[in-house]
Parts: sequence; structure tokens; C-alpha cells
Amino acid sequence: MVIKLTSEELDLFERLVQCEAGSEDMVGKILVANVIINRVNSSKFSNTVTGVITSPKQFSPVGSGAIYSAVPTQETKEAVQRAL
Repeated sequence: MVIKLTSEELDLFERLVQCEAGSEDMVGKILVANVIINRVNSSKFSNTVTGVITSPKQFSPVGSGAIYSAVPTQETKEAVQRAL
């Protein structure tokens, strides 16, 4: 299933992957991105990237606020695009 994202959703997605897997290699970043995609496609979670990422108690960078100051690297952005 193709996921269409607004620029704001893509930014949030990239920031989350940076927070969760910033120190990982490309494969690790793609794996984290796949978690989000799989949840969007699951009936057990929200059907939007923003809904999945901001669901309570799902991702610690959201709860801590770290996601809002994260700066995704070019590699992280590429990983998200590959996953999509």
C-alpha cells in the first residue's frame, strides 16, 4: 500500500527515524521506518503516519520532546524514502 504524506508528515517521520535510529546504518534506519509503515497499514493502529507516531506511549522521543529538535541527516531522509 502506498502511503501519501504531507510535507509535515514526512518531516515528522524523518525526525522520528533520526531519534530512534540515528546511530544505526541504513538498514537499521529502514527497519525503524518499516515499523511506522507497518503500523499505518495495520487495523490496530492509526491509519496515518502522524497518528502512529504521536500515539501515547509508543515512541519515547515523542514523550520526551526530543523529536521536535531532531535534525534528520541525509542518510535518514534516504532511508525513509527507501522504506516508502
